[in-house]
Amino acid sequence: MQNVLLTSTLHDPKGALLKPLQQAVDVVLSNYRGWVFSITATTDPLVKELLRSKGERGIYITEPDLTSPIVDNEIENNHLNALRKALAVTRELGISKIQYTDWDRIVVAAKYYPKDLSEMAEMAANIGDTGSYLNLRRSLKDFLAHHPPLVHTETEFKGLYSKAFGIPLDIGSTAHVMSADVVEEILRRSPEMEPISFPQPKWIIIAKEGGATIKSAETHNVLTFETPLQFIMSLDAKITGDYSLLQQAYMTTLGAASNKNPKEWGLRFETERQYLKLLQNHLNIFGFNLQKEESFQRELQRSLQYLKGWQETMTKTLEGSGKGPERDN
Repeated sequence: MQNVLLTSTLHDPKGALLKPLQQAVDVVLSNYRGWVFSITATTDPLVKELLRSKGERGIYITEPDLTSPIVDNEIENNHLNALRKALAVTRELGISKIQYTDWDRIVVAAKYYPKDLSEMAEMAANIGDTGSYLNLRRSLKDFLAHHPPLVHTETEFKGLYSKAFGIPLDIGSTAHVMSADVVEEILRRSPEMEPISFPQPKWIIIAKEGGATIKSAETHNVLTFETPLQFIMSLDAKITGDYSLLQQAYMTTLGAASNKNPKEWGLRFETERQYLKLLQNHLNIFGFNLQKEESFQRELQRSLQYLKGWQETMTKTLEGSGKGPERDN
């Protein structure tokens, strides 16, 4: 019997993934004990109705209480609400393992890569019942399939977190498996720490500080670029069975514009800055000697300075010509 509960945040105000979500439920529930969703007030009503109709199958929904949030940052609060609900459900079911992954990546995996999704679920099931944390990372091929703003801004912090933890990590993969006791500690500690919009780096730092065993495993296909499926109606309707063709179609139309979108770059730069500063603030948990910690601090500071300079260059370039500079890493 499956012993891992999957949890995700879900917004989707337009109901763009309603049909593939409906198709994904059977695949997901054949691999996980259940699927918890933290929705928002503006989640599409038909999506909410679909999820409620699957309650007896193992679908659980929750919505953050904004009058009494866990943390003030709205995005982080929604993620923590997903963990809190998942923790309550695991207690009801008598299991002790929780996987957080963005719902749209799971929907894509269930539709196009069900075998790979099963393999990912098996990796999750094999973590320890206590004191365990597993980062499921994208293969290099999958990572490089994403749009340029993501690839450029994630490359730096992927490398620095990997160096600090001493193992390959993919913090931006949005796929993290934790034993329930680690989730409890994350929920307890998060409000005491600095806010961060997409909080997985905070989770793994809390796990490390608490003495959890941190591991990483590479996945294939299941954490690939998720966005094209949301725009399938805008693309060639003949593309139904080959996700790589759908990606290519997207990247030659809507996806190409992301490289020239100041808002997209700005959001990515802000996320990268948060992740680097978080690591800088908590380097003491790794037990480095003074010389190594000072060296790492200098490296982080150089990265932050480079980030600031590159963002200024990008902004000027976008404003001047509408085209961003080429990646240089």
